[in-house]
Amino acid sequence: TPSLASGEEIHRLLSRVRDTYSLTDNAEVTIEADPGTFNEEKLKEYCAAGVTRLSLGVQTFEEDELQAIGRSHSAQEALDAIELVAKFADSGKLRHGWSLDIISGLPGQTLNSWQRTLEKTIQAQPWHVSA
Repeated sequence: TPSLASGEEIHRLLSRVRDTYSLTDNAEVTIEADPGTFNEEKLKEYCAAGVTRLSLGVQTFEEDELQAIGRSHSAQEALDAIELVAKFADSGKLRHGWSLDIISGLPGQTLNSWQRTLEKTIQAQPWHVSA
């Protein structure tokens, strides 16, 4: 999970990429992050390093499904992460926005639990959804 890296590590990596390749000023630079692996300070550091978009790996908003697939975050941590990432996107710090990753067909997932995840995904208003 890239969001386990520190802001300094992401800065060094992106500096190396910029030194090696020609990136336009408006290049989209995306980092994938799991809820619970970053906070506001780390997100500030990522943006300062040049990250312009964040892909948030929520997978589901159902506690039992998160546990079944071995995710370390809770549904509440997912909601907290969404709030933080949306704030950064709305302020222009993540100028290419953010996306939300969800999974269908999880162990124990029902049509009702999938519908609840879809409803919370829509409520979150991500710029993009990967399912």
